[in-house]
Amino acid sequence: SSRFVPSSTQAILSTFIEKDYLNKHIRNVLGIASKRKAIFISSTKEALLIDKKENNGLHLIARFKNKRNDLKVFKSLIKENVVAYPLSNYYITKNKESGLVMGYSSVNLKVLKEKTEIINQVLKK
Repeated sequence: SSRFVPSSTQAILSTFIEKDYLNKHIRNVLGIASKRKAIFISSTKEALLIDKKENNGLHLIARFKNKRNDLKVFKSLIKENVVAYPLSNYYITKNKESGLVMGYSSVNLKVLKEKTEIINQVLKK
């Protein structure tokens, strides 16, 4: 970035880091995300395959248990106000895998449970 950061902002950020608030925040985010991830995986295990080793970030890559077109599933989910991107869009090669890329870490638990139920219903069709 070529933008100047004011010294007052630098001082506040420095204090934030020195007082260990940044580490506390990161630990808190990771703890909450871990709980949400576990709920998401257990709630969708009937319809999706999620490799826990492959999914260490704040999103999940899921493959379908039954062969499906991920673009069609994406469109069906969007109609239900569920955002889950088609995995095939992320490939630059001809050999593309079908699945979904889904964020879960910023979704509160009530909404997460509602959305996973919708995902399950859409994938049953």
